[in-house]
Amino acid sequence: MTSPAGKTGVAEVAGKALVDLVQLCAGGLFDAAPGGSPANVAVGLARLGVPTRMIARLGDDVLGRRLRDHPAKNRVDLSRAVAASEPSTLAIVAVGSDGRPEYEFRMDGTADWQWRDDELASAIDPSVVAVHSGSLALTQLPSADAIVRLLQRARATSTVSYDPNCRPPVMAHPPTRSRASKSCSRSPTS
Repeated sequence: MTSPAGKTGVAEVAGKALVDLVQLCAGGLFDAAPGGSPANVAVGLARLGVPTRMIARLGDDVLGRRLRDHPAKNRVDLSRAVAASEPSTLAIVAVGSDGRPEYEFRMDGTADWQWRDDELASAIDPSVVAVHSGSLALTQLPSADAIVRLLQRARATSTVSYDPNCRPPVMAHPPTRSRASKSCSRSPTS
């Protein structure tokens, strides 16, 4: 990847990697697929040939191992991923009685939301030219504050981007919405 200044390097993606349990048909079976907006961005960049590193906390449970395999098979560098003791996050998508999708999230105490500053201390190195984060990474405590500090450090040497990918069921209470708004306002031009 090339920065606006012409420097070639790595794109880092910081945030969640979760399992999407998607209902295949009304009243039917569910498929477990690796997902999460930041993980999907990392895989997409790598598939396009962009050198990509994922900064994620991946559980050491059955689902976490699957979450680690998917980006690795797609040439995403996981050298900055943390092997977390917490379980993996689940997003459940089902078809409601009205035919519309219904979403539920199993997030309490899961790996994605437990970032500490010491786990992110070496995340930004001279090879990084862009850092992307998104979705719930900047709204869920205690991780949100650590990820915001990471992005603030990255601004000195890298292009920083954020995809809000809002999830109203999870971001429904005012403190979460406020953190998301403040995080969005921390762009390189502000």
